[in-house]
Amino acid sequence: MPQADDPWHYSRESLAQRYFDQFDSGLSHANVIFGLRRTGKTEFLLKDLGPLAQANGWRVAYVSLWQSRLSPLAVLLHALSSASRRGSLVERAEALARATRPKLKLGAGAPGGDAKAEIEVDLSELRGPPTHDALLHLDDLIDRFARPNGRALLLIDEAQELAANEDNQPLVAALRTSLDQRKGRLAVLFTGSSQDGLRRMFSRRDAPFFHFGSPLDWPPLEDGFVDHMLATFAKIVRVKLNRRDCLKAHCALDRNPYFFRKMLELLAFDPHRDVAAALAMVRERAAEDLRYPDVWRSLSPLQRAVAQQLSQATEQPFGRETLASIGRSLGARTPTRAQTLAAIRHLTRAGIVSRTGERGGYVFNDPEFGRWITARAP
Repeated sequence: MPQADDPWHYSRESLAQRYFDQFDSGLSHANVIFGLRRTGKTEFLLKDLGPLAQANGWRVAYVSLWQSRLSPLAVLLHALSSASRRGSLVERAEALARATRPKLKLGAGAPGGDAKAEIEVDLSELRGPPTHDALLHLDDLIDRFARPNGRALLLIDEAQELAANEDNQPLVAALRTSLDQRKGRLAVLFTGSSQDGLRRMFSRRDAPFFHFGSPLDWPPLEDGFVDHMLATFAKIVRVKLNRRDCLKAHCALDRNPYFFRKMLELLAFDPHRDVAAALAMVRERAAEDLRYPDVWRSLSPLQRAVAQQLSQATEQPFGRETLASIGRSLGARTPTRAQTLAAIRHLTRAGIVSRTGERGGYVFNDPEFGRWITARAP
């Protein structure tokens, strides 16, 4: 069931149906999707998968943990408490984004207590390790959300943020317990844009959600996305763009819908501009809007040199030739393996790169940033 109020939205109905069938059949109660940032995961959850589940009678709640002003616990409490309200998932997400000091009324005491004895909680003040009472309220809301006589789907976007702060450990433990207890009526889909972060959540033996969710593929957008966008562009802007040029630009942007739409915005402002020129401008503006130069300046010389090596798809970042190349680029002595490893760890903690499943492999969380760095290499 596509979101009809956005003509630019490219509905991935068949993909949504595949994901939904995993839950609806009872084969799986938890799944995990990894996809790089700005590849359309959030739009897919809010406008494709979520509405499809709702159309099949499921209750759906959406939680985004990426760069939220609120703590993960506060976001979860808000999403679960508003799951029964009117309005689409998009409207609920936007309402939380607009709220400066969102408040939540909770029944006082333990779950199942007197609903008339309510307390009002300012969600913006929930910081640091969660209290025992707050975790009990979370469990109570999950229980109300996952009704015994129905099915519910919880969508947790950018789930790796739960593992980013040790203060969240009690929350993660409580969340897993609550989800485990309601497997038969509650399904959960986690998404993330950091392979390292998701690995800390689901793959390590000491991970809080070790073997809790099954990984699902996140396929790149096919050419049909470009065809849809060009048809919409022709209908609204009344200009027909060259399909071959746009397909090439789409591939050059790693099939990233965010950057492709930015390119169309430039072409809508000046439809006679060449597609290749618009592509170049998108990259220039991405570097400025996403503050690539500021991130670059925040790195040490060694971290920059290592980032340049990784941007060129170096397969052996600790190999002798790679270390010698880093030393030459710095005009200094060849760095040790330990120094290079420390630089990579910094890049990983900063969210710039992630380790792949392959031994010694690393990937940029934002491929455009990696391309920007490559262009700066001597």
